[in-house]
Amino acid sequence: MLFNIFDALNEQELIAKVLAGNSHAFAILVNQHKNMVYSLALQMCKDPMLAEELAQDVFVKVYEKLGEFKGQSKLSSWMYRITINWCYTKLRTKRKYEEVSFGDNHLPADDELNALQQLEHNERVESIRQALNDLESMDAIVLTLFHFEEQSIEEIVDVTGFSKANVKVKLHRARKKLREIIETKYKTVLP
Repeated sequence: MLFNIFDALNEQELIAKVLAGNSHAFAILVNQHKNMVYSLALQMCKDPMLAEELAQDVFVKVYEKLGEFKGQSKLSSWMYRITINWCYTKLRTKRKYEEVSFGDNHLPADDELNALQQLEHNERVESIRQALNDLESMDAIVLTLFHFEEQSIEEIVDVTGFSKANVKVKLHRARKKLREIIETKYKTVLP
C-alpha cells in the first residue's frame, strides 16, 4: 500500500525521500535496481553467494553515498560504477580475478521460433555465454552494458571511467574477440 505512493515518484524525488531518512523509499530504490546490481556482481565474480554478498554491500555503499550523487548521470549508471568498483576491490583482496560470466536472463527468447530455430538459438546463446567467460572482464562488461543492458556509449563512459574513444575501441575489439572465440572454440557460426 505504501509502496504505491512511492512508485509514482521520479528518481530525484525518491532520492530526496531516502536522504530525508525514509526507509520505504530506500526499499523501492533497492527493488528497482537489485537485479541489475546482482547481475553485474555475478558477472564479475561467477559465484552466486558472493554476488549476493557483494550486492548487499553495494546497497550499503549506495545508502552511505547517496548524498554525493549529483544527478549528472542516471542513478543506474552511478550504481553500475559503485558496483564495478566495489567488486574489483573485494575481488582484488580475495585474489579472485576471474572472467565475467553471463546470465541467460539477459538474452530474450523469441516465442515465435520453431523448434529447430529455438535449438539453434539456444546453442548460439550458450556459445555467447561461454565465450564471454573467455574475454577479459572489462571487455565482457563493456559488451554486456552496451548490447544486453542497452546502455549508451556516454553511460558506459560514466560507469567505467574510460574515455568515449576508449569505450568505442574496447567495444570494437571485444566484439571481434568474441566472434573469434565463438567461431573457433565453440564452432558456432554467427550471422
